[in-house]
Amino acid sequence: MLRKILVLVITLVFLLPVLPANAEPVGTSGVINKSSSLISEEAAIESFRKAFPLQTKGFDFVCEYQEWPVNGHPSWEIRMKGYDRYAVYRNDRQQDYVGGVVDAITGEVLSLTYRPSIEYYRNRTLALNRDQALLIAAEFLEKMHPDKISQLKLKDTLSQTYIYDDFQNYYGFTWQRLSDGVLVSWDNIVIGVDAYSGMIVSYNYIWHDMELTKPKNILDVKQVTDKVMQEIGLYLNYNRDIEGPSKGLKLIPGYLLNTSASYVDAINGTLLDYRGNPISEDKIQLFKQEFSPINPNFKLKEEVRTEKISITEAMNIAQEFFAKLGYTGEIRHNGYGTGNRYGFIKDEYWSFSPKDSSDIKISGLNVSVDSYTGAIRELIHHNRFIEGEKKNISEEEALAKAKAFIEKHQPEMADLIILNQNHEVHGSGITPYIFVFDRLVNGIPIHEDNITIHVDPLTGDILEYLVNWYPIEVEPVNKILNKQDGIKIFQEKLPLELVWFQKRNESYEPIGEPVLAYRLPTYQCINAFTGEIIQSTFDEYNIILDKNIPAPLDLLYENGLSTEQSLKNPQEEVTRYQALIALMAGHNYRTYTSDIDEIILNIEDLDANSKDIRLIKQAVHYKVIDNKGKFNPEMPITREELAVWAIKSLGLNEVALMKNQIAVPFNDAELINADKQNYIGLAYGLGLIKPDADGHISISQSATWEDLAICVTRIATLPIITN
Repeated sequence: MLRKILVLVITLVFLLPVLPANAEPVGTSGVINKSSSLISEEAAIESFRKAFPLQTKGFDFVCEYQEWPVNGHPSWEIRMKGYDRYAVYRNDRQQDYVGGVVDAITGEVLSLTYRPSIEYYRNRTLALNRDQALLIAAEFLEKMHPDKISQLKLKDTLSQTYIYDDFQNYYGFTWQRLSDGVLVSWDNIVIGVDAYSGMIVSYNYIWHDMELTKPKNILDVKQVTDKVMQEIGLYLNYNRDIEGPSKGLKLIPGYLLNTSASYVDAINGTLLDYRGNPISEDKIQLFKQEFSPINPNFKLKEEVRTEKISITEAMNIAQEFFAKLGYTGEIRHNGYGTGNRYGFIKDEYWSFSPKDSSDIKISGLNVSVDSYTGAIRELIHHNRFIEGEKKNISEEEALAKAKAFIEKHQPEMADLIILNQNHEVHGSGITPYIFVFDRLVNGIPIHEDNITIHVDPLTGDILEYLVNWYPIEVEPVNKILNKQDGIKIFQEKLPLELVWFQKRNESYEPIGEPVLAYRLPTYQCINAFTGEIIQSTFDEYNIILDKNIPAPLDLLYENGLSTEQSLKNPQEEVTRYQALIALMAGHNYRTYTSDIDEIILNIEDLDANSKDIRLIKQAVHYKVIDNKGKFNPEMPITREELAVWAIKSLGLNEVALMKNQIAVPFNDAELINADKQNYIGLAYGLGLIKPDADGHISISQSATWEDLAICVTRIATLPIITN
């Protein structure tokens, strides 16, 4: 009973208004330390405070020197006193976090991360849509960099954010640097504006001091494109359809550029790698051979195993593998791992090592076995630096050893792989040779499935052996586009982009003069079935700027939790699945615990390997939904059920179940079921649902995108009352 009273009291506290604290600017400019080229820690902190007086008021800071150059200079990393340097990556919303970076030479502020605690949002309502927030961001940009406005272009796409377990309460704006209309790669200014307060909560300034004079003798884009097609060309490959219904099981044939190059020098036509170095003739093409299906009518759907093998079976498999490596003694189970690589499969494995061995080369071995298939997934040699003969083997010798290892230990894969030259092979000094072999399916390579082998250049030992090899579903390819069709589509849909970029050394530090080059679309593929472009990066979607879009809808869209259509038609019905994922994502950063991963889903019509699996398990963990029966994901959700889910997700179920009923001021209150009245009352009091203009809550009607957006963006500002 006492616990229920405490929960109720806490709930009521958050229903009551609180006056916001006043904040005034403080701070002075940083001063260069005369005794050295670096400004002092104190000067760096003062510069940071001056740039962001409201965000830094009341906090104490410490500095840590960073040798790694930012904008060509070392820097001071600033963070709140008492926080470790990794606090910036954590989302503990129980307290504020403020940190940033200051140029250690000039004192210029380079970045800010301001993450207010959940308390900051008490009594705040969602105030801004993206269009309104842009005005604030643009004003701040003008204040910080008035001399650079004419060189900037606002980026018009967004990347989905909730997949990183981080619903953001701000709008992010990226201005890319241009020079005479040419994009300057890597240089940009990013500003985040809190949607509730209008405060600047994130800022990142990357700008290299470079002379960018556009030469007159630039190669014509058509000339360069023709050169690329002649010297590089396209090759047929397979891509996993990760976004489709199969969640990655199904393979899609596509045409991809046959090169390890990232750029073409716009002056002399030289092919350059991602660091700006010329590529040798023998490395320009990934593959010298043409790929075509062995059997155009080939069809296959491999089994996806859902039952684990026993730990004893896995240990026996590992024991046999150790025997091939020369060790026949006892082994022990020393851990497990998980990858969650694709949505269609549970990617888990067990690891084993020698129980007791005096041989240092053996005692450092670790073998991993797939928990479902029993396949060898990994071999790692931990005791690498041991005394012994130093052979200093060549790359050719190392490659031969890598191939021989596969043929000996997994011969069934030896004829189903091909060396991928897109991966650098170092092997100088003590750096291992690293070879990547792509899987071949019906004579066509698939990059996502591969075998990676690390070979010690000093001893010839295999240091690591990593196998990524998963079930596939393949349809006949007897009606795909031919290569000439692919080339034509490439020229039409994937024009080469002229960019400035900075050359990089082995440590990826900027070096030398900037290079003007055509950037190759190496991560984009042409679907050989449809001719559409397949993106190989995270989902990106168009930015919609419209002053008339309601703020909740804009913020939901900002987080990748709604569709472009929802902005045009906010009264469209929402499905139960769309509502659940958006609702749980709304407070995901404050509720995740490791216990959630241990939940086994028993819901008949929810995919246990969905990309949203963590959010679904989170809903089960907080008893938002039952872990049994059918969920009916495609059915519309009612306003009543949305309210109930929201209250449960906040840990207020016990309050809602109390016998005393909460009064609800609706004209159709008599239509609310008695056992749901407290849920509706709490949801209304917390601002999660709203009646219409006539005072009707219409609890049995389907929830709309507008309803969901209001609920989720309010959830994002509320504490979780219980665990």
